[in-house]
Amino acid sequence: MKRGILTVAVALMPSLVFAHGDHAPSVAQCASKDCTKKEIELAVPMALEKLTSAGKVDSSWKSAKVENVEQKQFKKGPEWVATLLDSSQKDTTKQRLYIFITTKGFLNGANFTGN
Repeated sequence: MKRGILTVAVALMPSLVFAHGDHAPSVAQCASKDCTKKEIELAVPMALEKLTSAGKVDSSWKSAKVENVEQKQFKKGPEWVATLLDSSQKDTTKQRLYIFITTKGFLNGANFTGN
């Protein structure tokens, strides 16, 4: 009996080791370990496409202008933050969209606060 349980446990081990949830999508092709500002600027359209297709951001943001791209320090470490401006948005608190991209080029979310 013990041997049967051990056999089943060993057989299931690889699937448990490699099981994981969804990962953030890659949006930037970075030439080195960390992405450059230019690589992040080029990644903004892909990030917008991912956000709009997932229904997290309205498709009207696809025509917004990139106002700024800068690296900011957060509790979990540095991230690139792309700020988009769409002055046609009626709600003035939602005229700027902040897109967060990790230093490795993975989309990490978006919001209207920048935090």
